[in-house]
This record gives sequence, structure tokens and C-alpha cells, in this order.
Amino acid sequence: VVSREEFDDYTLERIEFHNGVDMVVPGILAVPKHRKGRVPAVICMHGHSGSKNEYRPNLENPLSLGGMLVKKGFVVAAIDAYFNGDRVGKGRPEVDADRIGATGMSMGCTRAWWLSAIDDRVKAVVGVACFTRYTELLAHGKSHGIYYFVPGVLKHFDSEAILALTAPRPMLQLSGDQDHNAPPDGVEMLEKKLGAVYRLYQKPENFRSGLYKNTGHEYLPEMRKAMGDWFVRH
Repeated sequence: VVSREEFDDYTLERIEFHNGVDMVVPGILAVPKHRKGRVPAVICMHGHSGSKNEYRPNLENPLSLGGMLVKKGFVVAAIDAYFNGDRVGKGRPEVDADRIGATGMSMGCTRAWWLSAIDDRVKAVVGVACFTRYTELLAHGKSHGIYYFVPGVLKHFDSEAILALTAPRPMLQLSGDQDHNAPPDGVEMLEKKLGAVYRLYQKPENFRSGLYKNTGHEYLPEMRKAMGDWFVRH
């Protein structure tokens, strides 16, 4: 419950809940005051271009559906559907939507290159400490975690097929040669395969991979500088 307003015949609660998938949903709950024990509820659904406020009780308006239901002793519940009411996207006027980058370390690195693969609004990517090929990773006996893999992906292709979907957009990958989560042979195999893809696009300069010596699963100051420089350049 975000807030409560008291009226003569009902209490209006503004509520929020997570839908279990992707966002917090705003809603209203009108609870009649003159009741004994628990009472039934009606969930009211708005139509196209509507909102939850269509069912906010207005006892002075004889056409108010929420008001009619509250008078009959019902709790009235209503939420905004996707892209309606308070769930209309407001955008970000400070951001140039044509210049979006993605970056992350470890699982954040994996999420960055997956995001870039499936959404071409990402114009440049920098990944740190999770750039490797599944085949080599498994050959080293590293199963990582169940959250890291798409089930059955190796029946169709290895990770270079996913990473290649970013080409020819700029991609920088930074790895440590002692990182057990990104074995160097897997890094080198991806360098060869992705380098070839970027050359096909005649944009070889848009792909770079750095392998830092005597470095484990860590984010070095040099890596931080390289990340910032890459985004400034592209």
C-alpha cells in the first residue's frame, strides 16, 4: 500500500506489486467502510487507452461504475495494463537513444554480449572477464552454473554464433590469462572466429580482444581505462 485516502463511504488505497516477470504494477483498491467481516471483490479491467482510474469510485457521479460497486458492498480493484495509465513509458529526454552502449564484468559481461546479440539498439559493447567459448570451457572441466547456459544451445551453435550477431558494431573484450571462467584457448578461438566475421563486414577495427598476463577473474585499472576509451571512441 503506497497511500490511503479516507472518504465517507470507502477507503481508497493506492497499491503496488511486482508481477513476477518484469515490472512493478500500480493499482487502486476501494474498500467500503460499512461492512461486516470479509466482503467480495470485483477486479475491474479497463479497455484500450484506458486506465485504472476509470474504476475509481465517484459517488457524486451516478455513472461511476466503481462508485456503484462500492455502494453495493464490493471491494473494487483495478490496475493499469501494460502501456496504459502509470505504465506508459516516459522515456529519458537526457539520453540519445541512438547511442547506447552495454558493459559488464563476469556474468555482467555475458549479459552485455547477449543483450547486444538480441537488440541492435546497443551500438557498442565492452565485456570484462567472461569472454570464452563454451566448448573450451567445458573441456577444462568448468561447468560454471546453470544460469550461464541456454539449455541445448550446443546442439545448434557455440558462443561465437551469439557474439557474431553484434558485428559489425564495436566490441571490446578484456580477459585475464589465469581466469578459470574464461580459459585462454577459448578466448583465442573466439578471437579467430569473430575476427573473421568483422573482416567480412570490412570493419576489422571494430573488434578488439585483450588478454592480460598474470591476471585472474578481475577488473584491472588498465581494463577500466580501456573500457572508457572504447565508449568515447565509438
